[in-house]
Amino acid sequence: MSKIWQDNFSDISKNSRPSPIREMLSLIRQPGMISFAGGMPAPEVFPVDKFYEGVHILKDDGANLLQYGTTDGYPPLKEFLATWTAPRMGREASPEEILITTGSQQALDLFGWAMIDKGDLIITEDPSY
Repeated sequence: MSKIWQDNFSDISKNSRPSPIREMLSLIRQPGMISFAGGMPAPEVFPVDKFYEGVHILKDDGANLLQYGTTDGYPPLKEFLATWTAPRMGREASPEEILITTGSQQALDLFGWAMIDKGDLIITEDPSY
């Protein structure tokens, strides 16, 4: 990266270091590697058949789906997820209970903002995600 940009970085950016988790993730992608450290879900838990259904929905309603929408998510997707998760949770779920995030990191960030106050004690494993 050009030095001209590095001089303008914040102090936090200048002092940041790579995450050990990121390094673990690069290792588990090696052929034959079986690791329980990276937090990667088992491939068989992905509902691939439902992804195919989603592709058809995208084909039929893609122009609408790809537009900006409300920040709480696409209502038909939230309705589907509420129905899909209900038997897995052992209770009914409503679309209002569904929070769609870009991944676990965003979910943890939102949880932190919503539930943790300055000065609260947080206990984690080391290393921790």
